[in-house]
Amino acid sequence: MDDFEDINVRSWRSVGPADNRAAPLTSPVMKRRRLRSFFKGIFYACLLCACILGVLWAVKYVREHPQILHLGEPMQPVSTLDYSTSGVLSQQWVQDFIGFGAENFEPDVKQLQKKLEDTVQVRQASLERIWPDILKIRLVEEEPVARVAVALPDGRKAMYLVSRRGAVYQGRQYAQSTLRELPWLDGVLLRRAEKGYAPLAGMSTVAELLDEARARLPNVRAQFKVVSLEDFDGDVAAPWSVIRVKSENLGEIVFAPRQFARQLDYLATAVNDFASKNLKVKRIDLSTDGMAVAQLQDGQGGQPPRTVTVSPGARRR
Repeated sequence: MDDFEDINVRSWRSVGPADNRAAPLTSPVMKRRRLRSFFKGIFYACLLCACILGVLWAVKYVREHPQILHLGEPMQPVSTLDYSTSGVLSQQWVQDFIGFGAENFEPDVKQLQKKLEDTVQVRQASLERIWPDILKIRLVEEEPVARVAVALPDGRKAMYLVSRRGAVYQGRQYAQSTLRELPWLDGVLLRRAEKGYAPLAGMSTVAELLDEARARLPNVRAQFKVVSLEDFDGDVAAPWSVIRVKSENLGEIVFAPRQFARQLDYLATAVNDFASKNLKVKRIDLSTDGMAVAQLQDGQGGQPPRTVTVSPGARRR
């Protein structure tokens, strides 16, 4: 009987906490619960961020447009311009151009944006009407790198500017000193387009050459008078592509449309050598890697064109 009781009757002391334990943390049930809690936390965090951003945007919008909540007077005719530009166009020029100052001036923002961008000098115009009487204008202008002569329908010729993006436009409000520094373009064909003339190919490469020359040889760059694109259509990889520059004291300088830094180093070495020997050149061809072909002006001993090998920083031999 005692044996039977030992087997079938359990004392309360034998019941321990192990009988009521929860499922292990590594069990599938607990893994699902933890994963569900994790994604729920991410969801609520994203929702909170979205709410905060929404409130901030709403506050900003109401501050700029308080009339939507009837917190101020309705829109009034524009009496103030908030203006800035990346270029040279003055606020006075813009005011006259858009007709600002007329009685009860209420602009059509889209129409004025198109009118400004149609000048081509303005690459991008951003206009915004701000309560109660402000017109905000932000302009991004083209950066000119060269001049080009344009034949007008009445037979006259006019000076237009060409930007580093190739845009051709009639420049406004540039200083004469700025215009005099720009070389003339030659060997280009202007094609009519909706906004004046179609962009010219290869101008970013021309701008790179001019920038590099200004940085390395500013005195030589100041003598660049004409840049000819007759043998350059924008394809820098074409073996026949060259950019010809007519210089005031160095005659014609021929560049390959790539690796300008190295060619300008060759040019600096050649210029120093010619100056030390009091020689004047008619033409320097730098388009062949590692070589400069120099043709002397007439009257200097009748010397024929000479082919010389030039290395940066070394004297020619």
